[in-house]
Amino acid sequence: MMWLEALLSSMLVAFAFLLLLNSPAPTTHLQDAAALFQLEARAALLA
Repeated sequence: MMWLEALLSSMLVAFAFLLLLNSPAPTTHLQDAAALFQLEARAALLA
């Protein structure tokens, strides 16, 4: 289960980094990050 905790923490760090980006379209980054988070979470559950 340690790999799952590491995966989740790294995804949270990546998500926070996307939030801090100064982008002209932050909502697009949020939607992309949310979609990626959901996909990786499903993959982690299936693994």
